[in-house]
Amino acid sequence: MLAAHCWALDARAVGGTVYVNEVPIATLRTSVGGSPAVRAAQAASKLRALSPGDVRVVALKRSVRIEVGGRQALVVKQAEARAAGLAPRVLAERWALSLRTALALPPLQVEPDVVRMGPDGKATVRLVGSKARTAALLGEKLPVSVVRTPGALTLKASSVGSGTLQVVAGSDSVTVNVAVLPYAATFPQRLTAWVTGSPASQEVVRGAIEAALRKRLETQPGATVSWEPFAAPRVPSTKRAVARVKVSAWAPNAVESSGVAEVEVVNLGLGVLREAELWYCNDPENLAAPGPLFHDALQVGKPVRLLFHHVNQSPIPLVVEVALENDSDQEARLAIVPGDSKPDSNPVLAGLRAGDEFFRNWLTGSAEVVAVPARSRVALALRRLAPRETASGLQALLLLS
Repeated sequence: MLAAHCWALDARAVGGTVYVNEVPIATLRTSVGGSPAVRAAQAASKLRALSPGDVRVVALKRSVRIEVGGRQALVVKQAEARAAGLAPRVLAERWALSLRTALALPPLQVEPDVVRMGPDGKATVRLVGSKARTAALLGEKLPVSVVRTPGALTLKASSVGSGTLQVVAGSDSVTVNVAVLPYAATFPQRLTAWVTGSPASQEVVRGAIEAALRKRLETQPGATVSWEPFAAPRVPSTKRAVARVKVSAWAPNAVESSGVAEVEVVNLGLGVLREAELWYCNDPENLAAPGPLFHDALQVGKPVRLLFHHVNQSPIPLVVEVALENDSDQEARLAIVPGDSKPDSNPVLAGLRAGDEFFRNWLTGSAEVVAVPARSRVALALRRLAPRETASGLQALLLLS
């Protein structure tokens, strides 16, 4: 025997659709015997008068009947089945299944019971059960507006925040926890990247665009940013070009978002760098343990060339970091001709790759222009070396301001 709550029944009609416990169980399409709305209202009235019993489908000569406890609940006639594009028996079985599902519900049920959305988001919460239609909606300072529709609640964000929506009917209640979160990043955004070169090489332009996306995209704290492959524009000396990049952002306590970032690349036309000094970081070449390797101070307007070449001779992985440190109270700007290879077990190949990248850019004066905020540091290279791998790099550095 079914439990008592399974037979609590609320039925109503909305247009030509019959709802039981806020679940749509049948939609009437024909006007035989009255309009769909009138016939749906009559069917709902019959359903409200039913007593507990099994839901059965009974085939008659010209129709198929749905019975509850031996009493007629709904009838599927040939015209109704044709309008639905189904055989009468198939349509009746579908209606019967929906009716069984509706009758088996608890007095109140919501799905989902946790909702997260962005500041302009909307969400639909399914609200069904025999008490769903008359239940009260309670909640103080909710970050959403709530609109009730048959079998559902439509939530629309109104402010960033969180709250609990209570659905109460007598001794029965359910809750929906609602959070309206900021987007990890809002789009579109427009950024600027600076380079120099005659023209700036594509790899330098690409590196400058990616650096702008990593460092200057406005995001929520702790955001992770990724982007789709993009074509680096050609940027002649003293000219500008724009790259449109499809970006995605994720952050804790925020809604993942994606959109377009337009990065304007400005070629400053500084000319080819001619370094007056060589900074040679190779003592020791063989690294046995973590520790500092080299440091020196750049001077405005005096370019230097930095060479580093190190082999991990320790039994554990080591990380080689080349970083710019700004210990002043003002932002510093530098032009950097890059040349940095992936670690390799062949030290000659690692050095060759770094030199190849460097001289391709150096010959045309191709350099990224990097801003280092006051009292901060920016990594130029960060390489993880497995035991016996080599990190090699060759870079030209010019402090602009």
